[in-house]
Amino acid sequence: MSKQQHRDRIARSISWGHWFTLGNIIIALLIGTLYLDSAEPAHGALATTYLLVSWIGHFAFLPFVFFIIFIFPFCLFFPYSRFLRAIATVLSSVAIFILLIDALFFQSYSFHLNSNALTQLTSDAEQWFTGGSFILLLGFILVFLLIVLVELILANVTWKKLDDLKAMRSFKPLPGIFIVCFFASHSMHIWADATLYRPITQQDDLFPASYPTTAKSLMTRQGWISMSTYESQRSELEIEQDIRLRYPIQTLLCARKPQTQRSVLVAFDNISLSSRMLIESSLEVSTFQGNHIAHPDLAAAVFQVSYGLPDRLLSAVNRDRVSPAYQETLANNGYSFAWLQTENWETRLLPEQLQTVAQTVTNANEATSHINVIFASENDIRATIQLIQELQATQPETKLIITGLTPSETQSNSISDRLSAPLWYANIEPREDRVLTKHEDLLASFFSQYLSCAESFATFTNGIPLQRISSSYPRYTSISPAIYIFESEKTSLLHANGDVNVYDHEGNRLMQEEPSPVAVIDALKALQRFTEKPD
Repeated sequence: MSKQQHRDRIARSISWGHWFTLGNIIIALLIGTLYLDSAEPAHGALATTYLLVSWIGHFAFLPFVFFIIFIFPFCLFFPYSRFLRAIATVLSSVAIFILLIDALFFQSYSFHLNSNALTQLTSDAEQWFTGGSFILLLGFILVFLLIVLVELILANVTWKKLDDLKAMRSFKPLPGIFIVCFFASHSMHIWADATLYRPITQQDDLFPASYPTTAKSLMTRQGWISMSTYESQRSELEIEQDIRLRYPIQTLLCARKPQTQRSVLVAFDNISLSSRMLIESSLEVSTFQGNHIAHPDLAAAVFQVSYGLPDRLLSAVNRDRVSPAYQETLANNGYSFAWLQTENWETRLLPEQLQTVAQTVTNANEATSHINVIFASENDIRATIQLIQELQATQPETKLIITGLTPSETQSNSISDRLSAPLWYANIEPREDRVLTKHEDLLASFFSQYLSCAESFATFTNGIPLQRISSSYPRYTSISPAIYIFESEKTSLLHANGDVNVYDHEGNRLMQEEPSPVAVIDALKALQRFTEKPD
């Protein structure tokens, strides 16, 4: 082959590569519409313009860079058509497949593929139905084969029709449009970043291979941070009066379990070291060895225990005068429920719907319902212990949980330790691998003895019975206006303005660390489950 023929072959290969890349740009733009569908509505003409030019520029840039890095060298050094078409088909199929899976993953989880994504996908697939991970794998294979077919057709058509394509004038403006959109989007972002223009900067991690996903960006997309500037941000966490309840999520479908044993939950306003020693020396109870997360605000802690809901819903529940959803279901299945309080307990601390039904209890004969919840003042510690002793003497099989509503004093710097209250139990067996509990879990631990409900108890509480593991990390709780996320190696504090502090288990600040996107998404979705977005 002469040098001129070799140059002609290289030129034809490069020309084909350009048209093949244009075809992939169109495919990438189509896949990119899935990200647009996942985006929060753009506020204002400028933000909408940025979204559109960023979409065009970004998804034109990705295939072009892919061509330059992976295909262009073959066009120069090995310009043989069959080989080029084969290698380009395989490489492009892999890239388009990854882009499509990322787009679908982003629609479901609001963050892009990372090292945890496959684990999250397979775990969720198995939760949907047994064998779901196998079906997911089979679906991936079929989608990949379909993409290979499309890429193979594209590679061959562009090669065979190359002369016709080169003669077409209608496609000539496209490269200029792509270049203008690419530089326009970056220029707009530089301006928005400098002026803190949130309608644009909130889109930072919308597209793949752009800006990294952070807890703040996830909170913005989920609606926890508003669209105003950093100086005047209003967070959904801080506007509890605007919350619209969706409680319960759906009608409770529960079947009765035959259960005659009494259940008693005793929740003290606080448990000091002396009270702790008195309880452990006076009662036949076991001590929970993990952390039980309490709440610094007493009224919010009472709400978490009695409703099994995040504290941010307290105002909405009081406003709408909503009673705990499970009470009617228990009554319909023949189980009685009693709200009780000790003599020095302040009734005003109870949610409004419970203030009129709570009764003062002084002895075991007044706690005769199937489920009894006793809110106790620490000033009544000895009388309450005597009441529990009477219960255990007359009905030794009584299921018992005792805890403090607010955190107990500790010298530890660990976040989980500083938020913890002691937890004791009798005739209930928490899973041995249970390492973390919270107030929402307590009544759910009793319900599992009396009722079998579709969706477990997820339609009316975020609580997880102590008898179930599900305490494997991550877990989360809201202490308004902040969110705490507990993971196996770190604890994250998400502030109302989107700022994040991350600590290790010794309480040391971890600089430049972020909670895992999976944990943030799970936390935000769980805390929003019982609310409706405004129209």
